[in-house]
Order: sequence, then structure tokens, then C-alpha cells
Amino acid sequence: MKSVQRKKPAGRMLSAAVVLLAAATLSGCGEKVTAEGLMQEAAEKMAEVKSMKGVYDMDMTMGVSQSGISMDMDVSANMDFESTAEPSAMHCNMVMDMGMLGLSVETEMYVMMEEDQAVSYVCMGDQWMKQSAAMPDTASDTGMVLNLDTLFGENAALTLLDETEEENGKEVYVITGTVSAEDIDMEQFNEIMGSTGAAGLDDLGLDLSGLQMDVALRLYTDSRLPASVSMKSSGDGEVFTMEMEGVETTLDSLSYELKIEEYDTVDEIVLPEEASGAIDLNSEEFQVAPAYGAEEIY
Repeated sequence: MKSVQRKKPAGRMLSAAVVLLAAATLSGCGEKVTAEGLMQEAAEKMAEVKSMKGVYDMDMTMGVSQSGISMDMDVSANMDFESTAEPSAMHCNMVMDMGMLGLSVETEMYVMMEEDQAVSYVCMGDQWMKQSAAMPDTASDTGMVLNLDTLFGENAALTLLDETEEENGKEVYVITGTVSAEDIDMEQFNEIMGSTGAAGLDDLGLDLSGLQMDVALRLYTDSRLPASVSMKSSGDGEVFTMEMEGVETTLDSLSYELKIEEYDTVDEIVLPEEASGAIDLNSEEFQVAPAYGAEEIY
């Protein structure tokens, strides 16, 4: 009779331990990256950012009609910006082109915190103007440029694309989603509008029911910081309509992209001396109806 050699318990335990160790190692290396997890990481990283530099591009098509006369207008804007978190400040140079009107407007702007007010200094030509407003609690911590907490609605369905892309010479994750009117916090919207000197939703006669925007957020794979944010209108209706004093304005299409090219390279933003003599738009001489706000003057 042949003898059968049984495996010793120690041998079986060693084999099991090797299998478990391999499984644990593979599980750790293949930890799944999710859109929600990346958004959380990005928000935490952004809270530590001291400054940003980048560019902003925007294109939109508008329609204006009054008393049976209508006009379509293509508007594009290009802006380079820098911002700091402490103190909260922003500087930008912008060029805006209005195709049909043949207009091209160049502006320079600084936004500085003075006591508890955000003061905007704007230069058009050689003329400086300024306007102050209370800073809303929803403003971004980094120079009021990018706030990830308000990029997508709370119930937005986020999708992390399977393939990474390259931006600014680095590998990036791509997170996509859709923003509709239901995702907008109206209380927050009115608070932000009020900080610019403009009116709220009701006073503007603004209808956002047709709003639908496709959003893409790109995050660097190594730092988890945002590389860019882009939005583009989708759907069949207007992005929004606004009617005020017999004039109806529609925003038929909108697309923009914000690219952050550098982090933590700006030490300080200094207001130029010539801006100290800016015209104060908060003075009684320059008060306008609330529904128009400061942008009508600019």
C-alpha cells in the first residue's frame, strides 16, 4: 500500500497567507477613482491654494427685440487673470468683441478687498471707475475666480471619463455633468447679483427655465487641482430670456472655458497708483436704477 503524505497545516496556512497578501496588494493598487471622490479631493486642494493665473474665453449669441424690431448679436470675450487668496484680490485684462456692431472694447479690472467690501476698479481707455459691494458668502476663496462647491448642483449626475487627456503638457482626469435651472440656488444667485450692484431674478424679469449647460472639469492627475472648467449650452431652447421695460433679450447660445495655467506663483496684486483717482460709481451723482446695475455703466 502506498503511503499518502498529507500537507502540513503550516504549509496550508502559508499558502493561504500568500494568496491573501496578493489579493490585498492588487486591491490597493487598483483602488477605484470616482468623480465624486475626485471632486472632494479637488475642493480640499483648492482650499490650500494661495494664488492662480490663467485665461478665460467666452462666446455667446444674443437676440434683442423691441416694438417688432429684432437684432441678433455675437459677442466674444478673452481675458487673462491672476488672483490671490489672502488677501482676496483679482486682476484681469479683457477684450470684448461685438461682431455685428463692429465694436471691440478693452478693459482692465482690479477687485480688492477693502474692509468688508469688494471694490472693483475698472479702466476703459484712460478713465478709471470704481464700485464697492458687500462680498457674498458664496464667493470663492481664491480671488473670486473659481468655486468648485457651486460648479455642479447637489443632485447633478457626474461622469468620470474612462480615458485621461493631456492639458498644459500634463495628464488630466475629465469629469462631465449637466447643469439645468433646477440645479441653481436662487437665493445664492440673488446674493451674487446683489454684490455686483445688479438686481435679483424677479427685478430683472429673468427666466432661466430653458437653461441647460454641459459642464466639463479637468483635474491634474498628480495634484488633483483643476486644469480647466468649460461650459456649453445644450438643448433646444434659449439659455435664458429677460424682459424689462418693453425690451426682450434672449441668450441663445453660450460657451466658455476657464484655464488655470499656474498655481501659487503670484505673491501680491497691487492696485496701480492711477486707479486712486477713480470715479466712484457709488456716489449719488452716478446712482442708477437697481435693475441695470453697474454693468450698464461699464
